[in-house]
Amino acid sequence: MDGKDITRTQDEAKALAYKILDQAKGGANFDDLVKANTDDQAPGIYEIANLGVDPTSPDEAPRDGLVPAFGNVGFKLKPGEIGIADYDPEIIVLMPCGFTLERTVEEFTQMKFPAEWRRLNAVHEGRVYAVDGSAYFNRPGPRIGEGLKILAEVIHPEIFPRTTPPQAWRR
Repeated sequence: MDGKDITRTQDEAKALAYKILDQAKGGANFDDLVKANTDDQAPGIYEIANLGVDPTSPDEAPRDGLVPAFGNVGFKLKPGEIGIADYDPEIIVLMPCGFTLERTVEEFTQMKFPAEWRRLNAVHEGRVYAVDGSAYFNRPGPRIGEGLKILAEVIHPEIFPRTTPPQAWRR
């Protein structure tokens, strides 16, 4: 969370999240849980427009603009249900806006990560990729098609053998 020094581990955060979920499912007042456990304002309820549906108010977020784990969990629930979205990516693709492949790798290798980083499936399995975001992803144009090729090669190398230039991406 911006502006806060969060010291709990990922496992501690997950345990806390499930504890709060159990309290909510057990009938605890949702507004009280929001006030006690977040900086958010009660009621802590958000409106999400489904895929292909335009938001009807400024407070409604488009589902495809959200982190998939957040946007997708809500649409699996029935009205009145509550749930939680565990998120452990199988693949991580680094593509900072305006960064070349070299700069992305340089910045990434200088970062300090919490211990939980190494526990992510993508990291543990060596499926973290850096791409040339500046050339292939961060601006509209014909190279967006090349960006799709890069993603296909990264996500399904068994189906899409590498055909893009070596300076386009690396593991």
